[in-house]
Amino acid sequence: MNQKQSLNIGWNFFSEEKNRWNSAKVPGYIHQDLIDNDEIPDPFFGKNEEGLGWVGKKNWTYKLEFTPKKEIYDQKTIRICFEG
Repeated sequence: MNQKQSLNIGWNFFSEEKNRWNSAKVPGYIHQDLIDNDEIPDPFFGKNEEGLGWVGKKNWTYKLEFTPKKEIYDQKTIRICFEG
């Protein structure tokens, strides 16, 4: 029987501008993560979008540290599948 473990919780992303790790939502996208961490204003409000072009020009690193469930170690084959 296949065992599954969700990896949607506990993600972080590296903010190059602030040189630190911040919490992230996966699945998600960088603009929302930056908004949630008070790094940028809402790009859909007023003229905020005009000053946020730099976001798409930066490299963003996401990470998740997790421990697989014991039942997963008991499997003959272990696979991690990222959809999307």
